[in-house]
Amino acid sequence: MNDRHGAQSFSCQTHLAGANRTPVSHWIEIVDEALA
Repeated sequence: MNDRHGAQSFSCQTHLAGANRTPVSHWIEIVDEALA
């Protein structure tokens, strides 16, 4: 399992990514990868 944060919105994703070294993905990207 990948260590990363899930964000609710793209603005939240940008904010979290700027403050952290852990990858941040939009929640829909995480769901898309899980279903692929």
